[in-house]
Amino acid sequence: MFIGHFGIAFILSYFFPSIPLWVFLTAVSFPDLLWPILVLIGKEKVIVNKNNPFMSDVKFESYPYSHSLMLSSLFYCISAAIFSIILENILIFPLFLVGTASHWFLDYLYHMHDMPVKGFGKDKKVGLSMWKNGPVAFFIELIFYLITAILFLPSRFVLSAIEMGLIFHLANSNSFFGYIKKNSLGGYKTNAIMVFVGYFLFIVLGGILT
Repeated sequence: MFIGHFGIAFILSYFFPSIPLWVFLTAVSFPDLLWPILVLIGKEKVIVNKNNPFMSDVKFESYPYSHSLMLSSLFYCISAAIFSIILENILIFPLFLVGTASHWFLDYLYHMHDMPVKGFGKDKKVGLSMWKNGPVAFFIELIFYLITAILFLPSRFVLSAIEMGLIFHLANSNSFFGYIKKNSLGGYKTNAIMVFVGYFLFIVLGGILT
């Protein structure tokens, strides 16, 4: 899941308008901002089939630090504390953790039984595998994003948010539909870098446009 995560940021921003939207965008993105770095330095592992564009074929072999429910939450407490201290708002601490936790639960809907629960020891991996049906997964994510943008963003920002969401989601559409039969990004390093760039750009643009 990609743009769907930002729907949670829109909801949090609606109920806590005193906190800048970019903080919530960062929170819901944080696992996928950390993951590429850990992959590139060899601390987490993913296998990407260059001859298959579908997300259902990506093998997330190990990512306990960035994408487990329990261990990751402990690490994200540090990030939440830093944001809370820098922005001098204690409310950011729990809300940042809500944002990072939401990432796991939304990914749980889409991932292929590879989401670690504990992140340590004899772990259980879960996932509802919605990526198996790419077109359905594509439209469910898009609809969720659009609904949250329309209902929870100020009206003056809705059009910009919809345009951004459509652009980013369409850019990622081959991983759902496979109209190009190879992974256009190549190997795991390029994929990891593009994940980071995609989230970073959305956060920056979202902060500017809203």
